[in-house]
Amino acid sequence: MRSEDWFTTADNTRLRSFTWSAAAPKRARLLIVHGLGENAARYGPIAEIFAAAGIKVMAYDHRGHGESAGKRGDLNPPSLLNRDLAEILNRAAKDPTPLFLWGHSTGAQLIINTLSTNTFHLRGVILTAPWFRLALTPPKRKQIAASLLLRFAPGITLTSGVDPADLSRDVEYLRMLPANDRNHNRISARVYDYLVRGGRLAQSQAKNWTIPLLLAHGTADTVTIIGASQEFFQNVPDSIDKTFESFPDGRHELQNDLCRDRLATLIMNWITHRS
Repeated sequence: MRSEDWFTTADNTRLRSFTWSAAAPKRARLLIVHGLGENAARYGPIAEIFAAAGIKVMAYDHRGHGESAGKRGDLNPPSLLNRDLAEILNRAAKDPTPLFLWGHSTGAQLIINTLSTNTFHLRGVILTAPWFRLALTPPKRKQIAASLLLRFAPGITLTSGVDPADLSRDVEYLRMLPANDRNHNRISARVYDYLVRGGRLAQSQAKNWTIPLLLAHGTADTVTIIGASQEFFQNVPDSIDKTFESFPDGRHELQNDLCRDRLATLIMNWITHRS
C-alpha cells in the first residue's frame, strides 16, 4: 500500500515523499533517489514488487521535481540536492531496520557524492546507469551557449533533449507509468555544470568506497556511459562486497525497459541476502 506525505527541509522547503509499506515480515528498507526530470511516483510498479517481498520502500521528489517545491530545471545552489538527501538519511537512521539506497542516473551521482562527505549506517547501495559521463557531447554551439548562460544567466532553463526511446525499448510501458505529467525536460546552465562536475567527482570516489555495492548498467544506454560505470566499479577496492551486472541491449531506465523483471529480481535478491 502506498502512502504520501511531505518532508520539510531545514530551509523550510516542502518535498513530496512516498512510502510503500512492506508485507510482514519487514526485512529491510529501501530509499529510492530518482533521476533528473522525473519523479518518485514513477517507481511505483517496482516498489510494489519489493514491498510484497518484505522490503519497505521510500522515495521523494527532488526540489523542482514532481510535487516538490522549486523551479523546474533550476536550483540555486544545486548542492541543495545533496543536502536534502543527507537530511532525509539522517531522519531515516532513527529506524534500526537495515537501510539500503538505490540511486538512478543523477540520483546515483547524488548518493555517491553525498556519502563522500557524510557517514550513515547503510547495509548496501544500488546504482543504476549512474551519471559519471554523458554518452553524447553537446554540439559546439550548445557548449558555447551554455558557457554564456552560466556566466550571464545561469538560471535560464533549456530543454534536455532526451527522447523516450533513449530511456526504454518499451515506450508504451513508459506512457503507462504513473505521474508522467509530473516529469519535466528542463535544465539550467548552473545545474548542468554542477552535474557534469559532480560526475567527475563521483568517479574519483571509487577508491574510497566502503559499502556493499550493486551496480547495473545497460549496454545500449545512450544517455550515460556504461564504460564509466565499469571504470568506477573496477576502482572500488576488491575487499568490498561488490557486484556489477550489465544488461545486454538495456537502455537508460532498466527499471522501465524490457529487462525490468530481471532488474527487480536482481535488486530484491541482493537486498534479501544482505539484510
